[in-house]
Amino acid sequence: MLLLFCDDVQPSSFCFIEAYRGYFWNSTHPSRKCLSCKSSKFFSGFLVKRDSSLPGNVLSPMWTPQVYTAKVSSSEAQKEAEERMKKSLEIVKNNLSTLRTGRANPALLDRLTVSYYGMEAPLKSLASVTTSSATTLTIEPYDKSYVKEIEKAIAESDLALTPNSDGKSIRLELPPLTEERRKQLIKSVKQLTEEGRVAVRNIRRDIIEKLKKLEKDGDLGKDELKSLQDDIQKLTDKYIKLIEEKGKEKEKDLMSV
Repeated sequence: MLLLFCDDVQPSSFCFIEAYRGYFWNSTHPSRKCLSCKSSKFFSGFLVKRDSSLPGNVLSPMWTPQVYTAKVSSSEAQKEAEERMKKSLEIVKNNLSTLRTGRANPALLDRLTVSYYGMEAPLKSLASVTTSSATTLTIEPYDKSYVKEIEKAIAESDLALTPNSDGKSIRLELPPLTEERRKQLIKSVKQLTEEGRVAVRNIRRDIIEKLKKLEKDGDLGKDELKSLQDDIQKLTDKYIKLIEEKGKEKEKDLMSV
């Protein structure tokens, strides 16, 4: 089991969110609500014991994590598959929403990061983004001294937009898509869709390997394994279809503006 602790966690503090085994995390994870203190914080990943039968206490950021393995049940494997595939779908949807069409949408800037005290921070944590008109976005930095940094981040991104600033806020005018830009965006849609399909297939492979391990250890019968494999394949087909539908919707959107 992987628990994600608040970055400022102390050995006596138990602020964490749970992530299913099989996920891969960077040193810090985007802000999430802590299951313990209920506040939104940044988290770092540390491995902790799964149950009281395993040695050791909760690990703090200052200690070296130790990996403990625990047997997963068939029901846990199915639940893990569904939740991870659902997360892959959400990632695809979020990434597709950041591709520019001719209509103003604050989600266009969701992946934009800005240099903030030497670190990259998401724009939405530094400013509010609103739709001023059908083709205009307005960015209002919480700290006005960061207007130029935000302008620079936009100019250096792949958004192909020119920021206009009055020193307090930034306006982005979305020009009509050229045919060349439209083709580039559709290519990006296909790439993001394929990445989503690959992610779902990798989850299927990972879960089936766990089920085969259960069968090898004598905790799962051959008939039950076959049935569960069929169920996992149905889940795989379901989420691949949903991902492909989102890709087609985005392509249609790009062709209609």
